[in-house]
Amino acid sequence: MQIDLSGKRAIITGSTAGIGFAIAQGLAKAGADVVITGRTQARVDGAISALKKDTPNAKVEGVAADLGT
Repeated sequence: MQIDLSGKRAIITGSTAGIGFAIAQGLAKAGADVVITGRTQARVDGAISALKKDTPNAKVEGVAADLGT
């Protein structure tokens, strides 16, 4: 199945690793603009770098935020 999410924006919380990162990756591959969140800027930057390496045309931003506070 091919999903086209071009023109859509997705904000994925806890997306610097694991299932959250896999979801961000899938949405980026489907064409969505992706916003990654994580607890530290270093983790966010690492996830953005990995996502852009895997999907060079991905439109991705990141925000360091702890939603528990």
